[in-house]
Amino acid sequence: MGKQNLQIRNFITPGDILAVIVIVAGLVAALFFEEIAIRMIGVSISILGAVALFMLISQRLTDVVQSRYPKTGTPPPEFKVTTTTDSSAKRIQVEDFGQTFGGEDDFPIITSNISKQDSSSNEPVTTTQQGDLSYNDGFSGMRIVGKVKTGFKDSSHSSKVADNSRKNEFEENIDDSIKQHQATVDGKILQNESRIKSEDIKDEINEISKSHEEYNQQDFETSKSHNKAESDTTHSVHEHKDNVVKKATDIPLNVFMETDQLIGEEPRKEFEYFMTRILTIIRASTDTRTALFFLYNPNSDELIMESFVTSIPIALKTKLRLSLGNDIISRVASSGKPQVLSEINPAAEMDLIPYYNNSTSTGSLIAVPVYWGDGIVGVMAADSESKSAYDSSTVAFLGHFTKLIGALVKSYTQKYDLIQTSKTLEAINNFYKIATGSKTGSENISESIAESIKFIFHNAVIGLCGFDAQSDNWVIKSYKGSGSDISGTVIDIDNTLIGTCIYENKAVYLKDGESYDGLRVYHGESPHNGDFMAVPIRSNSQIYGAIFVESLSNESFTEFDIFILELLGQHSGNSIERLFLLESLNTSALLDSSTGMLNPSALYLRLQEEVERSKYFKTEMSLCFFKFDSYRSLDQNNYPNRFEYTSQIILERVKHHLKPFEIYGNVDESTFGIIFIGKEAAKSKITAEIIRNDVANTLIEHSGSSFSVTISMGLVSPGKDYDIDTLIRNTMIALNRASENGNQVQVLY
Repeated sequence: MGKQNLQIRNFITPGDILAVIVIVAGLVAALFFEEIAIRMIGVSISILGAVALFMLISQRLTDVVQSRYPKTGTPPPEFKVTTTTDSSAKRIQVEDFGQTFGGEDDFPIITSNISKQDSSSNEPVTTTQQGDLSYNDGFSGMRIVGKVKTGFKDSSHSSKVADNSRKNEFEENIDDSIKQHQATVDGKILQNESRIKSEDIKDEINEISKSHEEYNQQDFETSKSHNKAESDTTHSVHEHKDNVVKKATDIPLNVFMETDQLIGEEPRKEFEYFMTRILTIIRASTDTRTALFFLYNPNSDELIMESFVTSIPIALKTKLRLSLGNDIISRVASSGKPQVLSEINPAAEMDLIPYYNNSTSTGSLIAVPVYWGDGIVGVMAADSESKSAYDSSTVAFLGHFTKLIGALVKSYTQKYDLIQTSKTLEAINNFYKIATGSKTGSENISESIAESIKFIFHNAVIGLCGFDAQSDNWVIKSYKGSGSDISGTVIDIDNTLIGTCIYENKAVYLKDGESYDGLRVYHGESPHNGDFMAVPIRSNSQIYGAIFVESLSNESFTEFDIFILELLGQHSGNSIERLFLLESLNTSALLDSSTGMLNPSALYLRLQEEVERSKYFKTEMSLCFFKFDSYRSLDQNNYPNRFEYTSQIILERVKHHLKPFEIYGNVDESTFGIIFIGKEAAKSKITAEIIRNDVANTLIEHSGSSFSVTISMGLVSPGKDYDIDTLIRNTMIALNRASENGNQVQVLY
């Protein structure tokens, strides 16, 4: 790591002006007053002020650590480095970084309980022995050479013998360690300038052992006298152990407790969580002021700042999205080679560093590419106020973090795609559930599509455009967003992006910040604030409209988001086509396939025929509407299949009381109609009462429960001037009056 340049001016605060004033006042008194006493007082005041200023500055200097992490002795990889100097800065570029830290490594396999090292391999192994403890991890350089027992015996002779044996054993282990170290380390690879000779080590060991013996002897005498006093009282001998000096460090418990919660279903928050901690480690381990990570999108040649840790957050740009240019981050992303800048020219700082709002006196900067697989997935950068804070050793240090970050990026993208795919499947299932939940699915199909899309894009405006046959215009069928509901607003199909989407049958995407002077959907819309995309609602044969989505939280839509929206557009188009075909089939078919009754359209035609026939032949007829009264036992939320089962039984009971020539059919989902031939409403009421009474006395058994239902009926006979619409409207009025009390037959004269 680079050395940290300390400047006294950085440790002077406005509070130090008092000490400076005291020093100046003392000097004035010592120089300009003639009395000796006053001069002595002035000198004393100046000295006290200088001491106070020194103590204040020295206290701040104690908080600064010059070398927080000393070098481990392991040399960095032998990079091929190119150094250039121009008017902007001094550049160090690593040429072969990708060969060292660009590969996609497999996870290491941990092997335990290995007693011997393969003689054919020079790789270090982990060795564990139960009798003679020996451990060498091959990475940290730590080696445990033996176990040493501590404690005192009752005899001083045994204590000395134990100490001598420990001393000899320790010396032998040190000799073995030195020999092994000299045999293992190749002088061509590692040349330590401060190598310690084995004789020096032995001399130090002798001094340490001698002092240790003296300490043990003194402690033993103290322990012996203590034990003697204790034995006089209790007549027992206790073994005395070594005195242990304990140092307690008061660390708050919350340092080791995790306060941030990882959301398992939100991979972006998990990724930001881990990236922030990695950058915090980098900033704490190096002379770094700001550490950042940029995600690289090779399809759009953009860099997106995903995470940062800095001591000057005010100067840093937020929500930064960069197009590749001439700055240092872009050069590293395009070339794939790390670069280190030092001695940065202040005039060129803003051109080289793109993530600051203004000049911040940056002295040096390092940028390292993050590889995964065969490509670059991001760039990690760090800067410092020091002019020589980074070198090739820092590149090697950050290289290990780039491999970790690459794995995190891959895990994040895979988990994000998996969650989005799961949400897409759930949205499609939710859409089909809503769309097919009722027979009038074609009426609420737009709401079903909007709710399904809102399930995926929570923080976005959702809208559907379709053709309205009544107004002969393209309008907004459904709208989900902030502000007032704009459903029903007419759109300009010829001069809008939504019109381009419908006419050209393709998706339209407008990025945030991209200049566009035309309309997106309709006249009077708000200005363009976020990403906008629109996809057609289409089937294999028709286009039924378009879906538009606009982000509100400055979150960019990805290619996967566009794919999901196009997929929902295709499913929506197929569902609309299916519902139209079913509706067309129901209106063209005379009989309902499930009940065998006339469909509403067929019932309407037969009613028109019978009214005209009764007028022509001057015969009587009457129209009857009936429906089930409201009961908890028929609640479809609590008993989803009970209403259909009950309807089939009751409708069959009603049919038994009708003549073969009388007409029986559906008016809508819950209302049924009967056309009585040859009887006016007053005479038809007798048959209606028989039907009502039979239904009320019918006991229905379903799923182990027994219950009964009632119906309400309304009757009307057409007059001489009646038309079909008036007859239907009056019959519905009579039915509503009967339903108010329930289980009644109401005749409207």
